[in-house]
Amino acid sequence: MEQREDKFWCTQAQMNTQSVNFEQNSEISVPDYLGEISRLLRVWPRVLPPRRFISGGNAEFSGRVCYDVLYAGADGKLYHTDMEDTYTFSVPLQGEGAEPCAFLVPDVVVGRVIAPRRLAVRCRVQAQVGEYRSRPVGVTLSPEEQEQVCVLGDAVECGRHFATVSDTLELQESFDTHLKAPQVILARGEVFLPEVTATHDGIRCRGEVVVSLLCCEEGEQAKETGGSLPVAVTRSLPFTTLLSLEGVCGEDMARAVGTVEELRTTVEGNRISLSVGAVLQAEAAGHETVPFVKDLFLPHMQSECRTTPQKNWVPTVCKNQNYSLSATPTLSEIGLPSGAIVVDVCADAEIGERNADAGQVSIRGSVHCHLLYHAGEEWGVGEAKIPFCVAFEGEAEAFSVLASVPLCRVQQEQGIVRLMPELAVSILGGASVSFAPVQEVCFSPVQNDGACDLEFYYPAKGETLWEISRRFALPPEALANANGLESSALCDPNVWGQTRYLMLPSEV
Repeated sequence: MEQREDKFWCTQAQMNTQSVNFEQNSEISVPDYLGEISRLLRVWPRVLPPRRFISGGNAEFSGRVCYDVLYAGADGKLYHTDMEDTYTFSVPLQGEGAEPCAFLVPDVVVGRVIAPRRLAVRCRVQAQVGEYRSRPVGVTLSPEEQEQVCVLGDAVECGRHFATVSDTLELQESFDTHLKAPQVILARGEVFLPEVTATHDGIRCRGEVVVSLLCCEEGEQAKETGGSLPVAVTRSLPFTTLLSLEGVCGEDMARAVGTVEELRTTVEGNRISLSVGAVLQAEAAGHETVPFVKDLFLPHMQSECRTTPQKNWVPTVCKNQNYSLSATPTLSEIGLPSGAIVVDVCADAEIGERNADAGQVSIRGSVHCHLLYHAGEEWGVGEAKIPFCVAFEGEAEAFSVLASVPLCRVQQEQGIVRLMPELAVSILGGASVSFAPVQEVCFSPVQNDGACDLEFYYPAKGETLWEISRRFALPPEALANANGLESSALCDPNVWGQTRYLMLPSEV
């Protein structure tokens, strides 16, 4: 909410919420120093937060999408390559002064080998776009009119929305492994934000970057023993950071998501060093009481007011929440051959049915666990689905939901695989509050004003002091003082007490 120079108020409204889907088509070439593609195993997309440019009634968004590719070569080894591409999309805006905010998540990714060292990738990206705009509440009066006007004020609840994208957050860690002369085949990272809180002029995020490494030994021991299967190593890099955002206060709600922008590894002996760059995208939402003009008039003038029904956006839920899931399927249930050894697992979340009813938002979906396994001399990938249903308290006519799986653990015992994914859900939802402020007012002289110095009026049942004052174009304070009444009770029909009639002063 903001106050303008003419002393009337502006309120922030959510003008539009929409989901925009677009496809990103890319081609990835494998460098000559890596083996040729025998079997494509997995493609991971990472969509970085967009830059925004507003022009000609449209919001133009652009950014980078990064791909990590894992494949098996003809020599039976695992290889990793990566590349990045740019994306663009636009959204039409509703009115001037709009402030759109977009959160992007990869939806579906499909990879296809088109040559021994080349593959085509098609990635469908979902953009959840919210559009916010400040609009004036009430009429605009001249300074002279503001001093003379009689105003019946009221107040309405409205929402405040803030959004920001952080600078790159740099994290480092080094650790020793039990591997001798380890080689990092693949390194991927996910941002986990279990705690996001609003504070004075900022959003505080406490979380960790979960780095998953797929490593193998290439030392003399591995050569002597004929080599061994790669092993998965997981490291957590904790962090706490404050995203500066002017106007946010501690009573507001907040949510945030993050994306790993860059991940580098170096190996010295049996020690692995990590260097991670992550970007956070956060929103804060809060409540505010906005005064508005319900009615007004000028004394001794005929005042005609026009009110316009409006709706204010009020946030009802804005938070991060994480859930621990588990499942114990057998190898056959997830399509893995007998004797398969699960080497690594990664997971993502798919949101299905969404409902808002009876003061609660419920979300159903499934976690897709992708298991990298080795059977015989072959590499393969199996999939297990774990359903979930989560709920958030709060009325919500419209809401945005983001879900990810920053961490998934796996344990294999004979023919049973125990999966333990950590589901992270981020939600922003809101409802609307209706009100009708005065938008226009027209003043004209009162006909037959001042016919006598004193008149009498008998209030009808339920009639208020404001209604009588407006009818006779008299200041409420003057009418109340002439009759020994409380001028503060303008809309109280019980203000009269034992008073049967009112004296109406013709001069004030």
